Amino acid sequence: MDRRFPMRWVLTTLMVPALAFGQVAAVDYREDSELSNEQKSARAEQAVTKIRGVLTFALKRKQQAEENLDIIQVNCVVDVVGDVRGQLHIADKSLKALKEALVASDQELVDYEFRKITIAEMRAGGFRTDIQACVGEAKTPRRLFTRRP
Repeated sequence: MDRRFPMRWVLTTLMVPALAFGQVAAVDYREDSELSNEQKSARAEQAVTKIRGVLTFALKRKQQAEENLDIIQVNCVVDVVGDVRGQLHIADKSLKALKEALVASDQELVDYEFRKITIAEMRAGGFRTDIQACVGEAKTPRRLFTRRP
């Protein structure tokens, strides 16, 4: 019994934060079904606007890194800019499809496209954090477990 105590303590110490972290990233789609189609359309447009804001933020940070002649920051931001552009492309196409589904009164398609836009918005928010880490604005490092040579 005494031998297992340290192992249980270690497992508990490692697993509790991991479970808590996983819950933060979870999305409750039940709230989406309670929204009217007009509210979904408005929120989807706001989400696309936020993603565009992240892209603008990224491009400004890229320009600052270029002005500082910091190639490491430039490369880091450029990698993330491509990801943000991809999410913006997905969100734009999904917004168009959502509007078409509203006209066609296809509720399943409206819900599906709204979820895609919501996920793209969440991912873009994560990319904003990555950009801040690239240029040293974040409070935590981008990669916590990196090997040092």
